[in-house]
Amino acid sequence: MITGMAEQCSGLPGQPTHQIKVIVYRDHRVVAHQATLGSHAYRFSLPPGQYEVTSDQSYVVPANVSLRQGQLVHADLISSCD
Repeated sequence: MITGMAEQCSGLPGQPTHQIKVIVYRDHRVVAHQATLGSHAYRFSLPPGQYEVTSDQSYVVPANVSLRQGQLVHADLISSCD
């Protein structure tokens, strides 16, 4: 299982909450995704393998995850939109 926080790029103070899409790739193909308003915790139950987790927010550094059977991996997606 892969879990973590997806942070909203808020830009200017007082900006309204907007949708954040978290996307999981394996071999350059989308294998899972979810979209929720604002910063949120995400969780994907996936088979063992190599994954890249990212979001549609500005300046996010994707997390490269190696997942083994029964393992829980935590990968936060921080957006540095300053």
